[in-house]
Order: sequence, then structure tokens, then C-alpha cells
Amino acid sequence: GCGAAIASASRLTEMLAGHGLDEVAAMEDEAVAAALGGLPRWKLGCSVLAEEAAAAAVESYRKTDSSGPRGQ
Repeated sequence: GCGAAIASASRLTEMLAGHGLDEVAAMEDEAVAAALGGLPRWKLGCSVLAEEAAAAAVESYRKTDSSGPRGQ
């Protein structure tokens, strides 16, 4: 991937450490871009991809977790 995509995903994982599933699912791409000190307009999609990947991971986990959805 491009540098902005790698940076967005890396920064998002740092931001999400220690947070519950609900907080992870609620993270917004604007927060990722801001945490990076901003991204060029044409690279904002990279922060969106990171956000969507995190939300998809939470959704997948909740679907496969036999004990049901967790917010912790």
C-alpha cells in the first residue's frame, strides 16, 4: 500500500489499543487523519480504509464469537 495507507492503519492501531469493541467500531476516519497531523485531500481515503477495516474486524469478531457481542 501507499505510505498514507500504511501510516493510517498503523496510527489507528495505536489509537485503539486498550479500547473496547464499541469504541473501536465508533472510531472515525477524521480522528485518524487528525492524529497523523492531517492528510492531503487526495489521501483522505486512506484513513477511511483504516476506519472501515477496524469496523469490519469488530463486526466479524462479533459474528463469530460464540458468547455474543461484547462491549469490552
